[in-house]
Amino acid sequence: MCCLMCIAGMFSSEIMTGMLRILITAPSMNVARNVSGVSSVVSQIMRVLCDSVEFVHIEIGSEQGGPYLSRLFGSLSKAARSIFMLLTSQYDVLHSNTAMNAKSIVRDLAIVVIARLRGKAVLLHIHGGTYVHQKAPYILHRVLLYLFHLSDCIVVLSRTEFVYFAQNYPEASTKTEFIYNGIDLSQQQLEIETSTSSDRLRIVYVGRLVPEKGIVPLIAACRMLNDIDKIDLDFFGQGGLLPELLLLTKEKAFVTYRGLFQPSESHVVLRDFDALILPSVRGEGMPMAVIEAMSVGVVPICCPISSIPEIVVDGETGLLIEIDSPKAIVEALFRLKRDAAGRRRMGDASRKFARANLDARKNFSEFNSLYQRICPRA
Repeated sequence: MCCLMCIAGMFSSEIMTGMLRILITAPSMNVARNVSGVSSVVSQIMRVLCDSVEFVHIEIGSEQGGPYLSRLFGSLSKAARSIFMLLTSQYDVLHSNTAMNAKSIVRDLAIVVIARLRGKAVLLHIHGGTYVHQKAPYILHRVLLYLFHLSDCIVVLSRTEFVYFAQNYPEASTKTEFIYNGIDLSQQQLEIETSTSSDRLRIVYVGRLVPEKGIVPLIAACRMLNDIDKIDLDFFGQGGLLPELLLLTKEKAFVTYRGLFQPSESHVVLRDFDALILPSVRGEGMPMAVIEAMSVGVVPICCPISSIPEIVVDGETGLLIEIDSPKAIVEALFRLKRDAAGRRRMGDASRKFARANLDARKNFSEFNSLYQRICPRA
């Protein structure tokens, strides 16, 4: 009888504290294991709201790197731990971070179903993905509609994504709103020198080394350059295409692989560069690497996908280039190399835009209002 009472208490009672308790999903927060932009976003949310909300991180996502069996075991272990936490943890709201692709949708539907079976409120936070901008196949579309039905609130990353979302999923539009990603600007000086006195153009790439990030055309573009062009490219990140990148560093002396850096160090690392190149071909939301670069006046060079054109205006706050085009990458680099004044102008404009629109303290404080709105205890 005592055991039955304990089990019933585990599933029905909540710790009644002054703070709401939020179970928030994200890949690993350990930068040595993961370079996910979602992890950076979640880290910022937790930092901004730590005085008013109690967060419990639940790790999700596939393992990165290593043998197949090791990655499979790691993913299954995380799934088991996630289910256990969802069933046993004391929390008021599930903040589920997902992307609109088939694998994430199916995984996060299971997570949300468990939370709803326990009577918990659910905030679904969508970080881009293919099916924001285009309608999913019939069966997957029905799964998405059920996921949206179970969610109390849905957050997308931009006005652009909100428009696409409302067109493709009008049934969920009334519970959907957008909140820009953001970065902590409190550590940064108001004026930051973003380039050195060198006559060489310094370009940086930050992100996962995977095909969807445009690494293949970027490597091809590097092979079209020579040292005489006086353009240096530094890469930060990890992923499946690291061997190809390391081979490139042996072929081209101006290409350097720099490993990883802590997200808190981004403003220190990035301000030494003139521009950031992120030629993603699909799957983006509002990339944290672009936001971090803009916040220190580093010119972003991106493809016009997802929310990117909403923050990167071609020729004003950065450069937009053709998707999957090594030639377009090279032309953009030479454009910045020739036009130092234009480069400085775009850098200044991108920094001003970031300070006005991409401040984490302002943007992410809105999540507290949403938690309060959807949580029955609040």
